[in-house]
Amino acid sequence: MHKTVPILLVLAFFLALPITAMGQSTVTLSVNDALAGEAGQDPGSFTVTRSDSGNTAAALFVWVTIGGNATAGVDYTLTNAVFRGGTDYQVTIPAGQLSTPVTLTPLRDNLDEGAENFTVELRSPGTAGSDYTIGNPNSAELTIADDVAEVTVTLNDGSADEAGQDPGSFTVTRSDSGNTAAALFVWVTIGGNATAGVDYTLTNAVFRGGTNYQVTIPAGQLSTIVTLTPVFDLTLEGDETATITLRSPGTASSDYAIGDPSDVLIVIRDRTEAVFKDGFEP
Repeated sequence: MHKTVPILLVLAFFLALPITAMGQSTVTLSVNDALAGEAGQDPGSFTVTRSDSGNTAAALFVWVTIGGNATAGVDYTLTNAVFRGGTDYQVTIPAGQLSTPVTLTPLRDNLDEGAENFTVELRSPGTAGSDYTIGNPNSAELTIADDVAEVTVTLNDGSADEAGQDPGSFTVTRSDSGNTAAALFVWVTIGGNATAGVDYTLTNAVFRGGTNYQVTIPAGQLSTIVTLTPVFDLTLEGDETATITLRSPGTASSDYAIGDPSDVLIVIRDRTEAVFKDGFEP
């Protein structure tokens, strides 16, 4: 009976030892490629690694917290990281392996948002018996470079004429940056001394109030032609002008950057004087 007490004490001592003393894996995180880019969906990546202590014959489920101003599913997708709610993800290091790479692939959009950052940090599963301890390094930051579409406007025909309602036209073009698989809505301001609906009509430009119009570049296309057709009248008004200027949508995140050229001028030739001279005065 006297020998039983020391044996129980020794057993209790080992049971009370931290799990790390019994060969628990230490997990670290390292960056492979810290710079991702929307252009070409150039990926970034990091690797989660465990030490060869612990049971490497079994899979290890490592938890990470993801932050930064980039948004999952909107700005990027992840491979080998499973969403677990909130900002938590789980990375699995398979049985017999010591590491798993996680790839961040940017999503192309039409937002002028600048470079965005992505942060990742190892965390404990938060259970009573953690599957690993966290070593160093245990966090990383990646950057997603922007690839915003640039929009320009060019003149196709700058001289319209009331006679025969000869039209003028201009083209709104986007670069092949951004998400060309989606439509791009470009805003223009139309000024000058000619009045829409009175002196001319427009095709492919939707009135949005005041002097603002919206031109849609369809999905899969890089440009849209807008036609200005003069309205013939018997008002002696002389030549008139319509100025077209690209403008930002005015939202927190613009859908495009404005390039050069950004404005054009169309002149509408008046023919009223000639009509009067020819004896067609009503």
